[in-house]
Amino acid sequence: MRPVIRRIRELPDLPFVLRFVGRSSGKEYGVGYWQKWRLARRIINNSYRVRSGSHWKQHLKLVDTILGIPKDWIGDVVECGCYQGASSASLSIVCALVGRRLFICDSFAGLPEPEEGESHEIYSHDQDFYYIWEKGEFTSVGGQQGVRQVIQTLGEIEVCHFVAGYFQDSLPTIPTEDVVMVFEDADLASSVRDCLQYLWPKLHEGARFYSHEPWSIHVVSLFYDKSWWTSVLGDSPPGFHGSGQGVPFFPGSELSFLGYAEKINFDRVKKQGRKLVHHGSSGYQEGGRGGFVDGKWRT
Repeated sequence: MRPVIRRIRELPDLPFVLRFVGRSSGKEYGVGYWQKWRLARRIINNSYRVRSGSHWKQHLKLVDTILGIPKDWIGDVVECGCYQGASSASLSIVCALVGRRLFICDSFAGLPEPEEGESHEIYSHDQDFYYIWEKGEFTSVGGQQGVRQVIQTLGEIEVCHFVAGYFQDSLPTIPTEDVVMVFEDADLASSVRDCLQYLWPKLHEGARFYSHEPWSIHVVSLFYDKSWWTSVLGDSPPGFHGSGQGVPFFPGSELSFLGYAEKINFDRVKKQGRKLVHHGSSGYQEGGRGGFVDGKWRT
């Protein structure tokens, strides 16, 4: 009866799955509706077989992003923080479909020692709760080999490359020069900072750096820290989409508890972009859009 009960419980999520299947993402890779249906079913079924720090709906959001990456973009997908390997398995399946490598980065021994001031954090969108981060939390059962076995059973191990160690030590030498998407579930702002420092320069323009901590004031503030971005990366802070409860899974759907920063070439935008004008802006009147004269709107 368990499979039957499971299917009944999944019925409310059927519109979500159909929305994923019906989107145009994947066509450039020859991934059609039936393949996306089977992909979604496989990821959902896997969610019952291994403990995960993220939800299968979040996995489908990431999968949809990867399927939508232009085929001519050269680069790999990077995951920072894999826990037991559930999200890694999901990402490996889609990477195999689109012909990209997946780099799985983790200490496999849990969190590093939190820096001063970051061990306690309020859950920003519901301030009746808070976190206490401790060294060793989220240790992968069986270590790297345990995660490898999960992916061998549930995913596509042949596209996976494992990068072991704390990010400050492992990411400077990660063997990829081109990255088309990052998914970090690193929890600590200091760890996310290491991910940004070593992966952002490799990220393709227009690509996304996904964060599993849109609720975290410590993490989200990193994406607006002008001093850090200027001194460390020589770049402008990119900002953050989805602060609080994340961006919607798909247009008009529920919030995902995933946020992201998109890599932007600010010099190119300043040269090629168009100035936005609205009432009160310099250039609004010149654009022939009208204005208020003697309290009345005139065009």
